[in-house]
Amino acid sequence: TLALLQSYVWPGNVRELQNVIERGVLYCAGETLRPGDLPEMIAAPEKGVSLGTETGSLPGLGRPLPELLEEMESQLIGRALVQARGVQAQAAELLGISRSNLQYKLKKYGIG
Repeated sequence: TLALLQSYVWPGNVRELQNVIERGVLYCAGETLRPGDLPEMIAAPEKGVSLGTETGSLPGLGRPLPELLEEMESQLIGRALVQARGVQAQAAELLGISRSNLQYKLKKYGIG
């Protein structure tokens, strides 16, 4: 578990680490925090975004980069909302953006 926490990039910095630890402790079955108590993006990074480098191909080839980035952003916002149980302030914190920016993006992508 410690190795997973140390290898994660932490885009939300210390606040995100604090949230993950607090959430893990809340859901932990025993007294030891295990990989299964961490969010999937940390516990199983291989299930995250893949660029298809194993085969030398890129996902969405033939689609404009801005379109792919918007799709990815929309998916990440959805995941953050699920992880934050719909609490926009917490989702914004997980994403490292302001609540007003999150609300703008929710409207932009028609989420919620």
